[in-house]
Amino acid sequence: MASYSTLAEWEAAQGGGDGAEVLFDLDCAALGAADWKGEAAVTIGGKSWTLYNSSDCGAFGPDGSTGIVCTPTTGKYWHVGAAACPAMFCPLSTLDASVSDTARYTMIMQIPSWSVDQQGATGYGQLMIGWWTTGNLNRYYSAMFGPAPSNNLFAFEGYNTWYTNGSATTERSFAVDLGRGGANLCYTHTAATTDYASMTARFGMGNNGTTVGSLGSASVLLPSAAAAGAYFSGRQAAGTVIYTVSRITVVKWPT
Repeated sequence: MASYSTLAEWEAAQGGGDGAEVLFDLDCAALGAADWKGEAAVTIGGKSWTLYNSSDCGAFGPDGSTGIVCTPTTGKYWHVGAAACPAMFCPLSTLDASVSDTARYTMIMQIPSWSVDQQGATGYGQLMIGWWTTGNLNRYYSAMFGPAPSNNLFAFEGYNTWYTNGSATTERSFAVDLGRGGANLCYTHTAATTDYASMTARFGMGNNGTTVGSLGSASVLLPSAAAAGAYFSGRQAAGTVIYTVSRITVVKWPT
């Protein structure tokens, strides 16, 4: 696989090289400041993104300088099992008019710095990047991946199955594949980059079973039913738990 140091180089190589199609690329730091609290949907990058549970947070929306920011409500737990935390997502069919269940897709999210992570009585936070069904945003269907409590990388897979992959407080870019049949692979990089070829593989998610653990009540997620996005999970009791997304990129690989 060829390696490109910038998104522009990657786009210039379309029709040759990897042939990847960039479906969506948003520099969130360039967005004007806006308050998304209480909103059900927003248009960003020319596409309609659904906001979930957007009222239940301290702040939600672009800050006009670093990216899209979300902070927990003081004293309130956010959790994904009951879909009680804020989220932003966009159906893959919105991003790709010719969405194909035989294609492979990758979403890359970047953060300006490792998110403030507190675990225990004072608070905690988890930035969850992944793919879900468009009609039921919970963790029962596909990968969720990102920074977790105690400064670990983590992945959810299936019903309440959790894995961690060591201490990593310098990661800036997170990529989640959605492969044919719902198989997932997760990657990271310590730089803010869309250079997918240079990323480090962290987790693999099977489409009908896993090498470790069980998918429980999970279902296979096909691209035509998938939504790309992020959950902002946590609890704010003391200190500051802040999550900022500085760039969102979605690409489609040739079949």
